[in-house]
Amino acid sequence: MSKLVTLNNLPFAEKKKPHIMMGRPISRNPMWENQIVFQRAFLQLAEEGYGLYTEDLESLNWWLKHHCASRNDIVQTFLNRRDCDYLVWIDDDMSFDDLARDIKKMIALDKDMVLGVTSCKPSPHVPLLGKFDKIGESGTIVDSTGRHIYDFPTDKPFEVDYGSFGLVCMKRKVLEKMPRPWFYFPPSVKTGGTWGEDITFFFNAKMWGFELWCDPSLECGHLGYTAWHHIKRADHWEDHKEKMMKLEKDLGCNANHELYPEVQKRFKEGLGPKDWWYAPTKTV
Repeated sequence: MSKLVTLNNLPFAEKKKPHIMMGRPISRNPMWENQIVFQRAFLQLAEEGYGLYTEDLESLNWWLKHHCASRNDIVQTFLNRRDCDYLVWIDDDMSFDDLARDIKKMIALDKDMVLGVTSCKPSPHVPLLGKFDKIGESGTIVDSTGRHIYDFPTDKPFEVDYGSFGLVCMKRKVLEKMPRPWFYFPPSVKTGGTWGEDITFFFNAKMWGFELWCDPSLECGHLGYTAWHHIKRADHWEDHKEKMMKLEKDLGCNANHELYPEVQKRFKEGLGPKDWWYAPTKTV
């Protein structure tokens, strides 16, 4: 049984603040920067009256499991907590200037799902944001194709099709509607490899009619070869932006944040994806 953090014996139901589950899958020893900012945010939100759960502070339930298994366990735990309103995903190799502030900003946006801009670790540290330009005949992600987003506003939220799970906040209704398993690695007909579990999740959620928004003001750092935050990250890869945009243009695609209308029309039908194993095996 999950127990809420209590302060001064005051029930959280009287404080009128949402209940938040902090889902942090641990696939390695968390970097100390991540551990510190995570614990600080957890305690700050608890002190402000948000409902948080004591066992989430250590994240031991999701330690060193297969990535998809860990994420699926997190979702099931969240759904078992009938009074929990939001699931906040935090990867164990992320850093933040003020995580508690960013979580409150994501909740205040009042969207189905909200994420921050996470950049890839290797240079040129491109932003991990994307949009689908085609939904395959199978009605699954298997034969669908996506494009990177390199040009986007930095001063206001905007809608995207997918991104990284470095920092994501989602409402309960998203996970209640989506069937299990929520996370898995389906094949990609185009590449011959597999789709990531994060992009696959967002594709499926959008097929159920849910919206995904990006708030570029959330200051996310990605720890690894080096560490940087949103504004610094933008500067890190700015010199490569023109080249990356040209590469996309040469392929007949654009890399801005404007989504493809026909794809969005299909998403907004909210009919859900089909089972991926029924997808065609021919190359696209």
